[in-house]
Amino acid sequence: MTREPRLQRRVDAELRRLTLIGTAMATLVLAAVVALVERQSTLQQIRLQAQRTERDLLELITSGQSLAQVQRQLQITAAAGYIQLVLLVSQSGRVIAANDGALIGAPMARADLDPVSDAVWDGIWPCLPSRHSWRQHPRCRQPMSWITGPWRPLGGDRLIAITGTPLVFGDRPGLEQGGLLLLRIDLGPSLRQALSRGGLTVATGMVLLLLTNTALVVVMRRRLVTRLVGLARIDRITGLLNREAWLEEVEPWLAEQQAQGEAVLLAIAGLDHFKSVNGRHGYDGGDRVLREVSELLRQRLGEGEWVARLAGDQFAICLRGGTAQVDRFRDLCTAVAERSWEAEPGHPLHLTLSMGVACSSGPAGWSLDKLLAQADRNLRLAKQEGGNQVMNR
Repeated sequence: MTREPRLQRRVDAELRRLTLIGTAMATLVLAAVVALVERQSTLQQIRLQAQRTERDLLELITSGQSLAQVQRQLQITAAAGYIQLVLLVSQSGRVIAANDGALIGAPMARADLDPVSDAVWDGIWPCLPSRHSWRQHPRCRQPMSWITGPWRPLGGDRLIAITGTPLVFGDRPGLEQGGLLLLRIDLGPSLRQALSRGGLTVATGMVLLLLTNTALVVVMRRRLVTRLVGLARIDRITGLLNREAWLEEVEPWLAEQQAQGEAVLLAIAGLDHFKSVNGRHGYDGGDRVLREVSELLRQRLGEGEWVARLAGDQFAICLRGGTAQVDRFRDLCTAVAERSWEAEPGHPLHLTLSMGVACSSGPAGWSLDKLLAQADRNLRLAKQEGGNQVMNR
């Protein structure tokens, strides 16, 4: 019968499941890698941009311009977008210029940076000009920066950068001893853009992965899986269905015949005294005989009729039509007995075939297990009574 094997369907379903799982796992890995790369790249760009801003402001602070001009430039710089806060702190620890005019004249305090973590503040605090050792502290001699915010492991939401600087103003002599430049930069917009870019990359990668995996599954199914499923279902010696494949296919076939109300006949056929063939001619000779008998059975059966090799010299046959088909089994036994066989070239051999039969209209009913058991009992009876016959008790 032309039916897609259930084994093939199970393999196809498993391949689809593995494709989806593999794509999902690969997408998660891709998302993690893209997020890490985008985060690091974005933070690096922001740090470079902050360094350029610091250099520009430091050049301004030390150029001898008036404090009012510096204050105006700080406001312009902050208004450009990503800088939230710019503070210029004198040696006394007071804010002398800022983009927020309300902070000017007040002492530099943690509240100006909140929300900021304790660890970040512990790094900033010793470097504030109001501390006596702020110039000598080893951490305060070089520009420093911190990522802070509620999601710091994922990139945080702000960057705080501080650097010491001389203070040279044309209208404020006496500030040359130095002070501190502090920047607070909003990371949110840049990281959101990075997230958007990363999401687009991940979505594109997921589609490509799914298409690639699907194409791979299609190629595997056509070139490899179908062949492997066939090897798993077909008996290597005879080319017939093996026992497992036959049981898998016949069970739903029986259900179909039962639904249609058409009786079926199941037979187990066995060659009489086949062990002696193997004993005299070896297993190669026995395999040759099995192949020729299988070909005979295949030729005598039509569309919608099942034949398989169960084991050794035993074959299973299923026909529609109930007991009316018993004569066809007798014809098969006659055909085997009348034909001249050869286990080896030049060594003719006489074979006979016995069959045990069970019908779905009998006591076994439509149960495949019971039909097989009854057919097997009848086969043993046929052989005990001399073989070369069909037993249907």
